[in-house]
Amino acid sequence: MSTDVSRADIAFRVKKIVSEQLHVPKDELENDASYIQDLGADSLEVTQITMLIEDEFWITFPEKPEADLSTVGRTVDSVLAAREREASAPPIM
Repeated sequence: MSTDVSRADIAFRVKKIVSEQLHVPKDELENDASYIQDLGADSLEVTQITMLIEDEFWITFPEKPEADLSTVGRTVDSVLAAREREASAPPIM
């Protein structure tokens, strides 16, 4: 799997997942949109979105996230950070 993915591509894919899960048009999803306050998601929907994003990008967010996953933009930042962290991890032998 190539690790050369642009921020724009990650944002597009994150917005696609959020759009499908919360039934909000992609073009209405702003980077500062809060899943709960602005988009009306409940905690279960946020958990589902998080799991779908982990599957989409082959990453794992920490159980207690170091990064804030409360908005679309922060989620994109967290995906980028997780991909960098996992790309720099030593291979499992």
